[in-house]
This record gives sequence, structure tokens and C-alpha cells, in this order.
Amino acid sequence: ARRIDARRWPSLFPDSTVGVHVKALAIGGGVAANSAIRSAVLNFKNSHGISVHIPKFEFCTDNAAMIGIAAYFKYQKEYFTSNAVSANARFKFESL
Repeated sequence: ARRIDARRWPSLFPDSTVGVHVKALAIGGGVAANSAIRSAVLNFKNSHGISVHIPKFEFCTDNAAMIGIAAYFKYQKEYFTSNAVSANARFKFESL
């Protein structure tokens, strides 16, 4: 495997991987459906000679469909919450 300078790719590799020999890279889920990310990963593969694993596009989904069907069934049962509840995308579980 070719040695990768992780400092050149900070968004792909955290500091703890500097100096590590990367042999393979895999992406999945909704991230793997992003054409720009797929392209960047394939370019990374070509420039560094590593193995890359990306599922076929039709298998790259996110949770939107699952959340949507759950919401549909809750709507059918008229299970609603009050407008006083607000979403927090950066909720920290440590605060429980």
C-alpha cells in the first residue's frame, strides 16, 4: 500500500491517522449517493493506489424514507406533539 500524507486530506482523515498506511477506503449510506463525494473518493483512489469500496447508487440511501414512513403512520394515528417542542440537530446525549 502506498503511504498517504493524511495532512493533505484533513477532511478524510483525523489527526490520529497521520502516518498510517491506508490500504482501503469505504463509504456508504447517504454520503455515498453524493456524486461529488463519489468522484472525490475515486480520484483519491486513482492518485493514491488504494482499494475503494462504494456500493451501487441504488443501495446508497439515507434515513429520509424511514423517517417519512414513520411520520406517515404517526400522522394516520393523529399522534402529534405540541408546537412548544423544537428540534435540536446538535443535541448532546451527555446532557441527559
